[in-house]
Amino acid sequence: MPLIGNRHSLGFELHPVEPSWDVRYEPERAAWAALAIWVDGQNLCRHIPAGSSQVLDALVLPLAPLGNWIVCTFPALRFQEQAALYPTDEHPHESAESWGDARPPAGIGIDDWFDARESWWEKHFLQAGSDGAYVPNLGWLRSDERLHISWRPPLFPSSTEVPTMVAPAGEGSLRWEEGVETLTDLLVAIAALMREGAAADAYPWAGFESPLATQEVELSSALELYTGKKIASLQETFGVGSYEEVLHAVMLSEDATDPAASAECQILRDFTPHPRHELGPPLRQLGEATSDERGADRMHAWSRLREQVLDAARPAREAIDAGSFGAKAVRRAFDLDGQPIEDVDALASRCGLDHRHLADVKGGQNRMMVGLREGGGATSMTFDTVRTRYPWSRRFETARALGHVLMDPLRGGAIGAASGTFAQRARHRRAGVFAAELLLPERALLEASGQRLDGILEGDAFERLLHRYKIGAQAAAHRLWDHHLLSSRAICDELIARHQTQE
Repeated sequence: MPLIGNRHSLGFELHPVEPSWDVRYEPERAAWAALAIWVDGQNLCRHIPAGSSQVLDALVLPLAPLGNWIVCTFPALRFQEQAALYPTDEHPHESAESWGDARPPAGIGIDDWFDARESWWEKHFLQAGSDGAYVPNLGWLRSDERLHISWRPPLFPSSTEVPTMVAPAGEGSLRWEEGVETLTDLLVAIAALMREGAAADAYPWAGFESPLATQEVELSSALELYTGKKIASLQETFGVGSYEEVLHAVMLSEDATDPAASAECQILRDFTPHPRHELGPPLRQLGEATSDERGADRMHAWSRLREQVLDAARPAREAIDAGSFGAKAVRRAFDLDGQPIEDVDALASRCGLDHRHLADVKGGQNRMMVGLREGGGATSMTFDTVRTRYPWSRRFETARALGHVLMDPLRGGAIGAASGTFAQRARHRRAGVFAAELLLPERALLEASGQRLDGILEGDAFERLLHRYKIGAQAAAHRLWDHHLLSSRAICDELIARHQTQE
């Protein structure tokens, strides 16, 4: 059977075999195969059998249960980009480990906390669909328009027959559309093998030419998976009494298929679980502002600048590098060189983004939200929080909002994001680095430190840097550390501790 997909990003090789052993139930009576899974150029199934020195390129297992797991969990893979109760990210194994070490927040029992983690694991880790067979410890999830895959040493049941995996750990990613195409072709091949082996009745999807087409997801379910909020919780946030009113609040039609096409839904994905009901009215105001066609003229400035920023960030391999490259492009576009930005709101306005601070709206752990619609406008708002009561923090959040609208991917013509403890990690990091580089450029760091290690500690150099560029001690100290201008992390932490109290 030919390679499905490719070996560079994601691929599957199937070599059908006839079982010579007892099978337990109908799904195991057909579609047995030697399986090789390729990610990022590595064969995750290459192994050394227990008690042997021979290297084998595939693992033998029944494909029907594995295919059924992919079909049944695909809605979660498509829409659940972040777990509802814990801020998981594009590194699923690390997310699962840190979640296991975290204590449940107030109001959530330990059993519910464990069950939520287990439910998320069952939908995103290949071993959950292996039904006891030996498979790689692979986890995958979607993040915007990328499918992220990681694998770690398998956790096989205790046995003397456990194989040794040749490529025990690694990571890779590919375009979401490419991943869907590969999974679709894999399921088509599995379904064909099941029909040939007279096992098509084991699962209903095996009788269809396109198994994934059987997984139609109602918009209400997709909305809950994507935002991580139950419909009842959204009704409470928006102060409405029906599901239809929720759709109206997030500006989705009843025949919509992708909640991510709503800027409000993208923002809700970044909000903490059970967001305050005070956030509902400003979120609706933001939606109205971004839908105002009178703002479309200002989108020309945004569109031109976004093109320059994305072009500058194209060589970046990591989100943090992309944010830095993008901010430098903005500084070049406005001839800012290494000078301070006196009025960040005015700069944002020139880029097509309106910003306002809502001093009367308590945000809790949510500090800022930003939304954009093509054909409408772009608006960001900061809420009253412990951090945003400082002017330097509001400046940083405005710059972060600008980073989002210039660098985040458009989903159905919309961009939405929020800043806080639950924000989507990759976008939040990129926008944060963008804001730091925009407000405190590398040239300023070199000048303030005299281009010497720990030079910033001499006299009042650090205080003068903070005042001149109107930035917080934490952001400035981390910038110095990242640019290798501080000799130890302890010095970085000391600078933050000393000057945060002054702020």
